[in-house]
Amino acid sequence: MSAANEESSLNALVMRCRDIIECDTARITTPCGKMFLVIGFNRNTKDDKHGYWKNENGERIDFDYVHEVTVASGETEEELLASLREYKRICGLTMEEYLKEKIPA
Repeated sequence: MSAANEESSLNALVMRCRDIIECDTARITTPCGKMFLVIGFNRNTKDDKHGYWKNENGERIDFDYVHEVTVASGETEEELLASLREYKRICGLTMEEYLKEKIPA
């Protein structure tokens, strides 16, 4: 597959992923041939609870940035999409529901 076709295929897959999960940005990276879905959310430092930036005069400065998180992986499109669907399902669980699944009764 040519580089242009591969990029087009990955872009189409990113759009399918964005149909599954809401985010501000999404991209797929493929180190060592495995696909990883990285999603991002637009943020601003003024909204962060922990820490802030100061300039050389000690004055607080705020700026926009994208907070990214890797949420799914797979060797194939089907594996990546299944991984993403599982991530979304787990995000919808309470801690108690999650632990009931993971800890035998």
